[in-house]
Amino acid sequence: MCYMAGTYVILVVLLSILKTTEGKVDAQVTCIISEHCILPCAMEHGDDVVIHWYHAKNNDNPVHSYYQGRDRLEYQDTKYSGRTYLFTDLISSGNASLSLTDVKIQDQGRYKCYTSTKKGNDEQFVNVEVEAALTSVDLTAVNDILTCKSEDIYPAPTLAWSTDPPSQIQPEKAPETQENAQGLFSISSSVQRTSNNTYTCTITAGQTTRTSSRKQQSLLAEGGEDLTIPCSVPEANLKDFTLTWLFNGDTKVLTFDSRTSSKVYDRWEGHVKYTDNQSVIKLLKMNDQTFSGKYSCEVVTTKSRYFEQTDVLVQPKGSEATIAAVTIVITLCIIGTIIGIVIYRKVKRPPGAPAELHELKKGDQPESK
Repeated sequence: MCYMAGTYVILVVLLSILKTTEGKVDAQVTCIISEHCILPCAMEHGDDVVIHWYHAKNNDNPVHSYYQGRDRLEYQDTKYSGRTYLFTDLISSGNASLSLTDVKIQDQGRYKCYTSTKKGNDEQFVNVEVEAALTSVDLTAVNDILTCKSEDIYPAPTLAWSTDPPSQIQPEKAPETQENAQGLFSISSSVQRTSNNTYTCTITAGQTTRTSSRKQQSLLAEGGEDLTIPCSVPEANLKDFTLTWLFNGDTKVLTFDSRTSSKVYDRWEGHVKYTDNQSVIKLLKMNDQTFSGKYSCEVVTTKSRYFEQTDVLVQPKGSEATIAAVTIVITLCIIGTIIGIVIYRKVKRPPGAPAELHELKKGDQPESK
């Protein structure tokens, strides 16, 4: 009987614990290295507020403590010194959230928020994941070698190549990943470009993915005519993007910000036409060969970067017809010269012929002896 009674008591206690914790799920927070992050915690209104934040790696020294109406940091874990604060003006309304500044890799893990008032106490948990912002992917070209890289990333990233349209692509070797003294990673990889397809490099770190794409093409234009240069961005719907057109790598032709406006630079005034929400430009009346060169467009969004380079050759107007005409004239002159030489040789006196024969008139006959 005693055994059964004891079992009953244990069962009641377990059911009570399950009931009190039912529906409670750890909050999930992703913090960015070197930035500040908020760990949420709510509490009941009441008097004699006590708040303790602990990191699972160290339950002896609190991350932050508050009681008797003020912060109590005498026993704070030294790793958090000067990096934590509570929203003291919001505590009375039930906000016990913790702000953590200058986030470090070591800050990731599970945190406990303990709160107490005269009405009772409570515990809540927050899982913190730490990432170093993967803001961009650099994709550069030297001759036919494309190199993709990104630095200061956390957690360890992965890198993948693709083309549009799809094709076989083989990196020179496996992507190289390195870790620095701060625990941040860098990654790089190179491939040889074998076509004019769009090459895309994708880097993923944690929950963040960024891409960079590059394409190269050529166009021939006749001087004085208009030429449309495309910028075939892979993303179908562009939102909140910036577009920059460059000439020969560093001279700005046009800039456009989808949230503000566009701007055409100096010598390109009157020679460039751009329509909002399109990535193409039209070069107008390119009247000389100084417009020949490398035109590049770069489109940047929050998640991607696209670069397309177009080699433009401006051919003087009518140059093809002029060249053809000159070629015909030269050919006719050569033919005429050859014919003249042939005729001249036919009528010219053969060397060594008697002078009398040369002096005979047509129809004359030599006297008989």
